[in-house]
Formats: sequence, structure tokens, C-alpha cells
Amino acid sequence: MDGREDPGRQGGECRVSISHTQGLAAGLAARDCLVGVDVQVEEARILRLADRFLDAAEQELVAGATRDAAISPVTACTLAWAVKESVKKACFSKASAIFSTQRITDMKWREEGWLLDVRLDAAQAGVRGLDSVAALAATLPWAQAVLAHVVVPLPRSNDVREAV
Repeated sequence: MDGREDPGRQGGECRVSISHTQGLAAGLAARDCLVGVDVQVEEARILRLADRFLDAAEQELVAGATRDAAISPVTACTLAWAVKESVKKACFSKASAIFSTQRITDMKWREEGWLLDVRLDAAQAGVRGLDSVAALAATLPWAQAVLAHVVVPLPRSNDVREAV
């Protein structure tokens, strides 16, 4: 049901996304918006996988975040993974959509958490003409985990592709 219409509602007004891992769970629901949420436990093995979901420019952004915000490389990579996963759930209709359909172009610490700008392959996104989104992520130090979410208001024309 991630990012898709709640089948229990008429008109498809409410969209829901859920995520769970190792005893943690998160959910997000909104009307007239695309939604995606992801929760990930921080694990060192993500560093070995980083080149599979981050291109060279994204890896530089992640490295900059570790320097500028004094977070560990594991935390920074987990933030990037969770954001890409939440954007995938919200904006792409195929569960197997690969992360190459999105590119992180900015990663900054804000008072409310990490703000990441993500460029999308507009041809594959769930809303016609949608080419970028902003996602918010936060570390959960008590759980050594990361939580990310994205909410994309739908245009009034409701120009959502059927596959979403």
C-alpha cells in the first residue's frame, strides 16, 4: 500500500505509506498527496553498498555531510538510502524502481532535521511534470536508526498517472 491509494476510501483521497525494520515501524497518511516513509537501522554494511545507490556526485554530498555536520559515514549513507526509499514509495509506481531514477542534489542540516533535494526522472515519476522533491530525514539516536519521509501535494488537476 506504500504511497498508493487506500482501497478503503472512495475517490482515492487518502494515500498511505508504511515501513518497518528490526522492531521499529513508521506510517504516514495524507489526503491529496503522494507519501513515502522509510525507517532504517544504521548498519556498517551500507558503506559497502553505497556505490550501488549513490553516484559519484551523491557520494561527495554524503562525504560533505559527514564533515560539515559531524555525523558518521554510516549515518550519512543511511540517511541517503532512507530518503531514496521514501521518494521511491511516493513517486514511482513500480516497486522495483531502481534508485537511478532519482539523484540527491543537496543535503543540508536544518533545525527540523536533514533536508535532501532529490531530482527525479520525470518520465517515470507518478505525477506528470514532477521533476524534483524535497525529503526530510532525522536520526533516531536512541535506536541507532534513521527515519525519512516525503509528502508531495498533488496538483489540482490530479494529474497522477494511473500506475501510481
